[in-house]
Amino acid sequence: MPKGTGLVAGMVAFAVFMAALVAWAIFGGIAGKERGLVFKNLTTSEVVLRFDDGRATPLGPQAEQTLPVKPSQFPQSFHVLDTSGNELYARRFEFGEFKHYEFRVGIGETEFVTVEHPTSN
Repeated sequence: MPKGTGLVAGMVAFAVFMAALVAWAIFGGIAGKERGLVFKNLTTSEVVLRFDDGRATPLGPQAEQTLPVKPSQFPQSFHVLDTSGNELYARRFEFGEFKHYEFRVGIGETEFVTVEHPTSN
């Protein structure tokens, strides 16, 4: 047996193990149970985002907030309120819809909108 064969075999086994661990984390473990959903207030006013499950978060103009969500929490409606508590609009979402939004949802003046990912130079 040539020198270093055991070392190469060990490195290959380690690489296979790490690939399996990463695949599990992405598809079945960590990411499969909870995702960060980014909301960005695109308006010039402060608003409050309220979930059906009772969570609420204030967002100032142009503010962004990441909130953890799980597939089991959906379908669910999100309500946009002004600072007086008056509902401006609401929409019912399915968890699968967020893939189309790339898990980034914009709060517009009259409806939820798609938000582009920020680009880095």
